[in-house]
Amino acid sequence: MLRFRFNPNMAAELGIGYFNTEGGKKVASAPYGGRKNFDIDVWSFTFTLKAIFPYKKWEFFWFAGGGVYRVSRPYDGEGYYHYHDYVIMIMMMTIMIWYWGAGIHYNIAPKIFLGVEGKYLWTEQAKFEYMEERFRMDGIIATAGFGFRS
Repeated sequence: MLRFRFNPNMAAELGIGYFNTEGGKKVASAPYGGRKNFDIDVWSFTFTLKAIFPYKKWEFFWFAGGGVYRVSRPYDGEGYYHYHDYVIMIMMMTIMIWYWGAGIHYNIAPKIFLGVEGKYLWTEQAKFEYMEERFRMDGIIATAGFGFRS
């Protein structure tokens, strides 16, 4: 994460992140039934504006931002187009994300802090091309951290 603090009360951040999620879904359509498993990789690229309110050794902050998720997953062509051969390729899409949240940092020393934050995240609906899968990646994220400032 790249952070630029304009003054003691305002900051902007650019972030790049990665996460993976796996799961399954029951499928009841002909000619295939049963359980369809998925494995999704996500790269995030975000921009955040942060309002900071320092008080003694504490910093209270509120933030809002947005960006994009670059979502990819292996695609098994069997069951969708190819009934006798087996094809694997990587399906990709880009979806918009938005978020807001709040947090607290406690400054152990001038350049060292402990903190917690909560974030509410919502996305546009995602749909992989050539597939019937649709999903949203909305959610609540809680983070605890230990950090250094330069």
